[in-house]
Amino acid sequence: MPDLDYVQPGDSLTFPVAGAALTAGDWLVVGAILGVVKEDAASGAPYTIQVRGVFRNAPKTTGAAWTVGDVLYWETTGPSFTKTASGNTEKGYAAAAAASAAAVGTVLLTNASGLAVP
Repeated sequence: MPDLDYVQPGDSLTFPVAGAALTAGDWLVVGAILGVVKEDAASGAPYTIQVRGVFRNAPKTTGAAWTVGDVLYWETTGPSFTKTASGNTEKGYAAAAAASAAAVGTVLLTNASGLAVP
C-alpha cells in the first residue's frame, strides 16, 4: 500500500473548469459537496469553493426558528438550509439563533453527515 501524502487542509477545493461563469459568494453544489464560490470565475476557468467554515447570511428556509447547534440540511429546491431532514442532505449546524421568519442565518458548514465538530 502506498504512503499517504497530505495534500491540503480541505477547507476549500479548487476545481479545474467551471461549466458556466461563477460569481463570488454564490452557493454551489459540486457532486455531493456544497460550498461558497470564493472569487468570480469565467466560463471554462478554474474555480475555488469554500467547503467548511462559518457563513453569515446563508439562505434559510422560513417557517422554523434555529437554535445554536441545530443540525441543518441543504434543500436544493430553495436552495437553502432547513431543519427538515427528509429528502435533504445534512451539511452543517446553526452557528447562531435565527427567527422562524428570517430568510438568512449563520451556518457552520461541515459538508459531512454526522461529522463530529472538534
